[in-house]
Amino acid sequence: MRPDGQPKDGRGRLYLKSVTGVLTASEGAGHRFYGLAVDPNAARRLMSVAVPVAAVAGLAAVLVVAEADLTVAALCFVPVVVGSALLGAFAGGVSVLAAFLATNYFFTPPRGSFEISKTQDLVALVAFAVSAAVVSATVARVNLLRRRAVAQGREASVRLDLTNRLASGEDPWLVVASASASMEELFGFEECRADLDAQGRLEVFTTPSADLLAPEERSLLDGFVNGLAASVDRVRLAREARTALDAAEVEQARAGFLAAMTHNLRTPLASIGAAASVLLDPAAALERPKRVELLETVRGEADRLDRLVTKVLLLARIQAGNLRVDPDPVEVEELVQAAAKRVRLLGLGRVHLSSTDDLPSVLVDPALIEVALVNVLENALRYSSPETMVEIEVTSDRDHVSVSIVDHGPGVPADERERVFDQFARGTGVDDPVGAGIGLAITREFVQAHGGRCWIQETPGGGATVVVTLPIATAPA
Repeated sequence: MRPDGQPKDGRGRLYLKSVTGVLTASEGAGHRFYGLAVDPNAARRLMSVAVPVAAVAGLAAVLVVAEADLTVAALCFVPVVVGSALLGAFAGGVSVLAAFLATNYFFTPPRGSFEISKTQDLVALVAFAVSAAVVSATVARVNLLRRRAVAQGREASVRLDLTNRLASGEDPWLVVASASASMEELFGFEECRADLDAQGRLEVFTTPSADLLAPEERSLLDGFVNGLAASVDRVRLAREARTALDAAEVEQARAGFLAAMTHNLRTPLASIGAAASVLLDPAAALERPKRVELLETVRGEADRLDRLVTKVLLLARIQAGNLRVDPDPVEVEELVQAAAKRVRLLGLGRVHLSSTDDLPSVLVDPALIEVALVNVLENALRYSSPETMVEIEVTSDRDHVSVSIVDHGPGVPADERERVFDQFARGTGVDDPVGAGIGLAITREFVQAHGGRCWIQETPGGGATVVVTLPIATAPA
């Protein structure tokens, strides 16, 4: 429904044209009711009169044929009164009045009139009427309480089910739509449609109008719809909060990434520019060793820029879902040695490789796994002291080859060992402006794309050990 009370689709307009009634609207906290004021109580009141009168008339006809006396007739009318009271207090009162009149007319002398010739008959009739009225009122009240308790129990059960579905992450639109059938069943509506408006407010359209319900039923309905509206609102606010938090985290990560990238680009470019300026200066009389050192600086910083650009491009491929793996059988030692050569400017002499004999080949894309190992080695060399060695240990089991890159630096806290594999994430204790926080993320993506695993564990004596497992080319039988 639209906020002006008009239906928002063609089907609703046709429906309103086919029903005679007045469209009414009422509001509550978190919801709005629309309903056609077609009073169904008239039919119920007619039934509350017709059923007791018909039951009393039928029983009276039987008793007249059987020539029953006043006492027998009064006793026989009691079950009719009790049965009528199950339809409600009004029906019970009608049955008491009808039974009183029938007993007076057909079974109290003189029969066939409403005159009472004996005082004792009058007392008996009054006693019968009072007793029947008390019994009828009691039965009607007990039945009303029973029906109310049953309705409240069903309403609580349905509300709990809807709330649990919302809490489990189900689409609020689907949950609200299914609530329509629940309200039809609980409150006896001919039709009920629930929907969410553009502001997330719950709108309910009912036939007949909810305003025509009994006060206790309307109170129960308000509680049901208010609870549903509150649950929908909590889900909406929770989603908005999560969206805002995710957006803030992404923005913070982007800002950190841009800052790191700016530093990573400026530093090698400045080094290359400075070295080139000295080499091109005709006034600079450089010895050959000094000239070679400057050229090595230019080449090293160019390699560093190349690795950085490669990481960014690989990250873009991962995010776009365009990562392609072309596996081939490769010797693990060759992969490790190639990765060590790529980081030679960070300290090749500090990398020590140890492996077992007869290592099986691994089935990987060598270009991707080399990049993954280079990323781990760069981190290990960067965050460990220049006096310590970075050890590479290669072992194998039945299905995988494990490459462990061990450093003796500050290590990674246990509660951050998973987080550092996220994109743009860096350890909280890291005070290094060089890293961009994408190397380990790329490493894990590449390793998992080959069916392997990558994780961090503590190095005995201090430091971090990054373990990479890769599938072997031919599994033993």
